[in-house]
Amino acid sequence: MRDPVACADGHSYERVNIERWLATNNTSPRTGAQLPNNALIPNHALRNSIEEWLSANFKLVPRSAVHFDGESFIARGSFKTVYRGTLQGRSEPIAVLRMRMGGSCEEEAAKLVKLGRHSALVRYLGICTEGPDQLLLTELAPHGSLNMFLEAHEDAVTLPHKLKVLEQTCAGMIALSGAGMVHRDLAMRNLLVFAFDAIDPAATVIKITDFGLAVDRHYQTHATVQGEDVPFRWMPPEALRRRRFSEKSDVWAFGVTAWELLTGGDMPYAFIGSNEAVAERVCGGERLKRPNGCPDELWALIQRTWAAAPAERPTFMELAGELTRM
Repeated sequence: MRDPVACADGHSYERVNIERWLATNNTSPRTGAQLPNNALIPNHALRNSIEEWLSANFKLVPRSAVHFDGESFIARGSFKTVYRGTLQGRSEPIAVLRMRMGGSCEEEAAKLVKLGRHSALVRYLGICTEGPDQLLLTELAPHGSLNMFLEAHEDAVTLPHKLKVLEQTCAGMIALSGAGMVHRDLAMRNLLVFAFDAIDPAATVIKITDFGLAVDRHYQTHATVQGEDVPFRWMPPEALRRRRFSEKSDVWAFGVTAWELLTGGDMPYAFIGSNEAVAERVCGGERLKRPNGCPDELWALIQRTWAAAPAERPTFMELAGELTRM
């Protein structure tokens, strides 16, 4: 809650939510009982408790400690805009993700906190909930997203570099799956380049980012999610038909991401105009074509990630083992 208020029923609510309810109802949303009045009283004790909990668990950062140029962004998505900024007490620049349209970053922050620190996952630095727009703070990738980097340096990124990228992506996804989470938006645009050496592929460092669509499976084998924008061209049949997501749907997306990388950044199914047409063809058995120069062993592995039945796809642990042997 950002602005908890007490209602006449004795319960506390987020102000914007209870105001919306009271605009059309005169009963308690909790008990259904008639309310004697529509008065809302700020719950300062609850707000202070929330702030203390956020500060301890989510690294709550005061707005005055964050500085960035709001007129100049480095990336923009449907729900947030990314800026280069600074954080008081930190010498390196940071990425400031400003949530759009009054959106909350607390859910994504909770996922990052749950994941902890891992060499293949972007590092979480804190959140700022002051002001009209919430800010999510992470480490900044010096070379930006992999899709943009590849567009600018395609000739320098060799097959050994690409294999290193796939190995590190697998490592990050093993950590994600081990935490009981499904990413749901694994793609080159959500891989960040932290280090690159044209001569030494082993020096490559990439990290997975953007956990806005990630879901927690709560110890189940899959999660069913409805009513959200989803990346059709990276999704397997079970996700396209029934919005069922699991480690194996992320494995499918990993295969599409590998295809992106090996083609130099081509759009999957680029010559199919609509997402709905892509979904129909994928569910009908159509798959992406083999990229030029893709080794037989790697192509065979990628094809296994696109098995129609989730159970027939490898796990990320199995993928990692295969890639290290190439």
